[in-house]
Amino acid sequence: MPINKKAPLIRFTFSKSEKLCSRTIIKKLLASRQKSLNYPFLLKWLYVDLTSNQPVQVLISVPKKRIPKAVHRNYIKRIIRESYRKNKHLIFNPLTENNQQIALSITFLGHKKPTYEETEQKITELLQQLATQASCKS
Repeated sequence: MPINKKAPLIRFTFSKSEKLCSRTIIKKLLASRQKSLNYPFLLKWLYVDLTSNQPVQVLISVPKKRIPKAVHRNYIKRIIRESYRKNKHLIFNPLTENNQQIALSITFLGHKKPTYEETEQKITELLQQLATQASCKS
């Protein structure tokens, strides 16, 4: 059976190449005015040429000021990563079709631990908003 090369195969992984590590891009991203809020999550993005071949690189942050215990911060980051991993196809497809790359920041703004279901719903809504903007930008 021939493989359709036009439709990229999305792997539901979150590899090292998808994590945003460049300090210069992070500074530009945090200064960016392109953002979307779906409480308790803030999504910031910046269209850039990334060093990896991935269409998206992601930064996930949970401020110590809002969640003082490291155990809870790590739990929140874990469920954000999992929600992004399961729903990243929403943003990957429009970006690969338009040959764009984006740096993405997901910041938790709440004061208490969210449930996994709530997190997945909010992250999915934010990624859908970003996907519509990405497809309109081209």
